[in-house]
Amino acid sequence: MIIDTNVAFRLVVNPTPGVERFFRDEFIIAPHFLLIEMHNVLRKLHDFKGIPLEQILEFRDKSLQIIDAFYPDEKLLSKAFNLSLEINHPIYDCLFLALAGLLNQPLVSQDKKLLKKCHKLQIKAINLKVI
Repeated sequence: MIIDTNVAFRLVVNPTPGVERFFRDEFIIAPHFLLIEMHNVLRKLHDFKGIPLEQILEFRDKSLQIIDAFYPDEKLLSKAFNLSLEINHPIYDCLFLALAGLLNQPLVSQDKKLLKKCHKLQIKAINLKVI
């Protein structure tokens, strides 16, 4: 299954037993871009929320461990760009959509707009907020 960065963040920073159980036996895949996005979110936690650097580094290390495979962005970029133009949505989110479509895997997200785009593109989507 493909996970969005907001899902990775939740698994790392605010996991719940139900969410952890849901992902326990799943093979998790993400575009390589997730690493960039996750590092930026963690930087913001440190800068704006005052989370100590040691904890930020622990979160970073854990985020690297929860993903079983990273898919190269350059192999998704053309499809993601076409999707971005087709559905008028940011290219970075379309990397996740392109990967889900390519691998015929569900995309797990908490982003309502992204989940609606999945429906429009007939990509299976799972809303983590209902788990």
